[in-house]
Amino acid sequence: MKKHIRQFFREYNNPKDYEVWEQAMMAAGDDKYDWTDHNYLEPIRAALKE
Repeated sequence: MKKHIRQFFREYNNPKDYEVWEQAMMAAGDDKYDWTDHNYLEPIRAALKE
Protein backbone atom coordinates (compact mmCIF):
# COMPACT_ATOMS: atom_id res chain seq x y z
CA MET A 1 0.00 0.00 0.00
CA LYS A 2 2.86 2.40 0.78
CA LYS A 3 4.13 1.98 -2.76
CA HIS A 4 0.73 2.95 -4.16
CA ILE A 5 0.56 6.04 -1.98
CA ARG A 6 4.07 7.12 -2.96
CA GLN A 7 3.29 6.50 -6.62
CA PHE A 8 0.15 8.63 -6.35
CA PHE A 9 2.10 11.53 -4.86
CA ARG A 10 4.86 11.23 -7.43
CA GLU A 11 2.42 11.30 -10.31
CA TYR A 12 -0.11 13.83 -9.10
CA ASN A 13 1.74 16.26 -6.85
CA ASN A 14 4.83 18.34 -7.01
CA PRO A 15 7.11 17.40 -4.07
CA LYS A 16 8.00 21.08 -3.68
CA ASP A 17 4.38 21.65 -2.69
CA TYR A 18 4.49 19.11 0.15
CA GLU A 19 4.14 20.26 3.72
CA VAL A 20 7.28 19.74 5.83
CA TRP A 21 5.85 16.67 7.55
CA GLU A 22 4.82 15.19 4.18
CA GLN A 23 8.35 15.66 2.85
CA ALA A 24 9.77 13.85 5.87
CA MET A 25 7.33 10.97 5.55
CA MET A 26 7.89 10.60 1.82
CA ALA A 27 11.66 10.66 2.32
CA ALA A 28 11.31 7.80 4.79
CA GLY A 29 10.02 5.53 2.05
CA ASP A 30 9.92 1.90 3.16
CA ASP A 31 12.54 2.48 5.88
CA LYS A 32 11.44 2.14 9.47
CA TYR A 33 11.65 5.42 11.36
CA ASP A 34 11.04 6.01 15.03
CA TRP A 35 9.13 9.27 14.87
CA THR A 36 9.44 9.64 18.64
CA ASP A 37 13.23 9.95 18.23
CA HIS A 38 14.11 13.65 18.28
CA ASN A 39 16.77 13.17 15.57
CA TYR A 40 14.09 12.35 13.02
CA LEU A 41 12.04 15.37 14.03
CA GLU A 42 14.89 17.87 13.77
CA PRO A 43 14.42 18.69 10.04
CA ILE A 44 10.74 19.35 10.70
CA ARG A 45 11.52 21.58 13.68
CA ALA A 46 14.14 23.47 11.68
CA ALA A 47 11.67 24.12 8.85
CA LEU A 48 9.04 25.35 11.28
CA LYS A 49 11.50 27.85 12.75
CA GLU A 50 12.12 29.43 9.31
